Amino acid sequence: MMVFTRHAFERRGQFDHEMPPSTWDYLDATEHFPHVLAILNCPKGHGMMIVSRIHAIDHSGAISPSVVCRHEGCGFHDHVRLDGWNPEDRARA
Repeated sequence: MMVFTRHAFERRGQFDHEMPPSTWDYLDATEHFPHVLAILNCPKGHGMMIVSRIHAIDHSGAISPSVVCRHEGCGFHDHVRLDGWNPEDRARA
């Protein structure tokens, strides 16, 4: 299982193209992204959304099912845990 560390955005609710690989953050739970639980960058730096229609995140930050980067040619596919995940913090994001 890979552990991703949290990278807090300067601008909430927008993707950070400078976000380091293997990091994650909350995304504002706005009307534009109501099903997004978190955003993250795979180890190769490709951004993706963790969406509640596909994934769940438990109290420890473990995502299920496993995470797959859909970026062409990437190949990242692993179980991921979000270090510092707190569902209450997501609600305030």
